[in-house]
Amino acid sequence: MLANIERVEEILYAKGDNRIALIKRFQNEIWERDEGSSGETVELLADLAYDLDFYEPDPVRRAESSSFYGDKGLEVLLRSAIDGLRSLGAP
Repeated sequence: MLANIERVEEILYAKGDNRIALIKRFQNEIWERDEGSSGETVELLADLAYDLDFYEPDPVRRAESSSFYGDKGLEVLLRSAIDGLRSLGAP
């Protein structure tokens, strides 16, 4: 697995279907981690994985719920996660 920050940056700079595939892979890795894992970094990544469920690139589908966000919201979320990971000293 790539370092945590690298994985989040990979999603940030990806486009289209590749971005969606990277999000799904990231979420699966986070949700399949050892349940005994704990700490602020693990919590931040778990929160990010959950929040990524609300990313919807299609504006028509995004209009179905105010919980959904698009590419700009995703980029804000990912940059915030990267900043949080850096502040925690994550690789």
